[in-house]
Amino acid sequence: MKKLFLLFILCITTIATKAQSGDAKGEWSGQLNVFGQKLTLVFHLNDENCTLDSPDQGIKGVPAKLERTETDIKVSVSSINASYEGINKVDSITGIFKQRGMSFPLTLKPGTMKRKRPQTPVAPFPYQTQKVSFNNGDVIAI
Repeated sequence: MKKLFLLFILCITTIATKAQSGDAKGEWSGQLNVFGQKLTLVFHLNDENCTLDSPDQGIKGVPAKLERTETDIKVSVSSINASYEGINKVDSITGIFKQRGMSFPLTLKPGTMKRKRPQTPVAPFPYQTQKVSFNNGDVIAI
């Protein structure tokens, strides 16, 4: 019984250590607050490679260099003279995004952020609507 308990504790410790070890993979996204403007960034983290997307700017797949330590993640994006350094907290990565001498706090969460774009708005609307019709010669527009 003691051996089984020790094996269980060893497994739990190994899993917790692996989760804390900066082993973040997949898509991680967050929003920069740049002088009052929100700018979404998405990092695609793999074992050795990394790419960066900026959906708000229509930019996808910018190559980046990824470095990992036990709890830290460092991403260098030489093509835009930017970098990100963060600490992996398992459910988030908290860090600083730097570009051209400026620094901005950036917290990344797993997955991509869904953009709310009202191309197909659904009632109730925050404004008044009214049906209108008019004549244009022989054509009636509604």
